[in-house]
Amino acid sequence: MSSYQNPYSSPADFQQTRDFGQKISATFDFIRAHFKPLSLCLLYYVLPVPLVGLVAEGVAQKMFFQSFGSDFVEPSQMLGLTPAILLSYIPLVLGYVLLITTVYGYLILRLETPAHQPVEPPMVGAWIRTRFLPTLGGGAALGVVIILAFLLLIIPGIWLTVPTSLFFFVRLYEKRSIDSAMTRCVQLVKNHWWPTLGLLIVVGFIRMIVPYIVGISLGLGTAFFTTLQWSDGGLFYFFFVEAVTNLLAMLTYTITLLALAFQYFHLVELKEGLGVYALLDQLGKPAEAKISSNRYGSGFEHDEEGEY
Repeated sequence: MSSYQNPYSSPADFQQTRDFGQKISATFDFIRAHFKPLSLCLLYYVLPVPLVGLVAEGVAQKMFFQSFGSDFVEPSQMLGLTPAILLSYIPLVLGYVLLITTVYGYLILRLETPAHQPVEPPMVGAWIRTRFLPTLGGGAALGVVIILAFLLLIIPGIWLTVPTSLFFFVRLYEKRSIDSAMTRCVQLVKNHWWPTLGLLIVVGFIRMIVPYIVGISLGLGTAFFTTLQWSDGGLFYFFFVEAVTNLLAMLTYTITLLALAFQYFHLVELKEGLGVYALLDQLGKPAEAKISSNRYGSGFEHDEEGEY
């Protein structure tokens, strides 16, 4: 009995150059091909933490709004947000780190696992446990560097933001240190800064469409509940809309992460041609038959003649 082999399950599916449209298509093709296992991983390892943060944020904001009653809250008063509200954002930050390690963990394990073998959530969970803290530390260091770049001059900060968008994948996939990963990102994006920026802008626009539409649709009810003088029902609906849109914005960030991974492989192939060298190494070796799901239990369709 043969098992089905999903597309985008071997290094050869990734290690190739793609034009702009092909990167976008490959991103959504990967999501379609691996939607179920990847969604399970996101459900198990990502969603619980930001949900806790959103509940904490809702409770803190409810206390804040009720402390000011139904009167209009001045901007100066908003600056006095309680520490509880600020602390409630910590789970949201951790949620993004978990999202990065989960998505890239699944992708890297998919590259390292035989194509016919599925990547199960426990495999991804074990991978996350060993990479979560280094990813969190790397993200903190990257944030400090970018903030310093913006403080020096705005232009260096903007320029550095584009190549370091590859930072997390380079660090996790190539197992590099923080400074080595940053240097590697700059080297890869050199002479390809504008195409990388264009990809970030287009993918960012695409991924925000769903949260925006959902937020607008749910927000129509907010106008009604605001007439209830911030009653419990009004506050609950307000926090519900905020929680849903924030969760969708986080989950759709998966699109950006995957698009950046395809951009990484594209740049590596342009500059180093690792996929071409891998194909050359296979010359003269027996071809490995691809496993398919045809009803004859064979690796080939009934009208094929095998490898030749």
